[in-house]
Amino acid sequence: MLTDAQVRGLRSGRLADTQGLYIIALPSCVKSWRFDFRFPRTAQGKRQTCVYGKYPAVTLATARERHLEAKRALDRGENPALLKKRARQEQAQRGADSFRAVAESWFESLEGQRSASWKDNARRWLDKRIYPAFGTLALNDVRPVDVLELIQSIKTEEIYRPGPTV
Repeated sequence: MLTDAQVRGLRSGRLADTQGLYIIALPSCVKSWRFDFRFPRTAQGKRQTCVYGKYPAVTLATARERHLEAKRALDRGENPALLKKRARQEQAQRGADSFRAVAESWFESLEGQRSASWKDNARRWLDKRIYPAFGTLALNDVRPVDVLELIQSIKTEEIYRPGPTV
């Protein structure tokens, strides 16, 4: 089993830990944690590599945890490299489906059809009131009750002045 001192001292090459986990130091002085495996787990399975991250951002303990998760996935008959790739894709998709991304798309679609004052007011509302409440949430996570709470909080502020009724 590796120690942190051994990992820090590695200049080039690779050092093995346990159960297939190893760290490789490239000539560019980048060290990364890796695991080589075959999937499916047969002699005919394709050799693949799962990279857990760069050292020191990913510590020895974290690399061992990620390695244990990957070994469990293999035991369940799942490809850990494919699971990691899907997780990255889902993360990117969540960013594309965030409330902020959809609102920005809406704003851009109407921007050319509206006046400068409308654009300024809409931008101010988005930036100061709506994005702080919902900007980082996935669109599916914004519930009607959340919208009502935001509206109620805006109504109770001193700044709120309803327009004249006719």
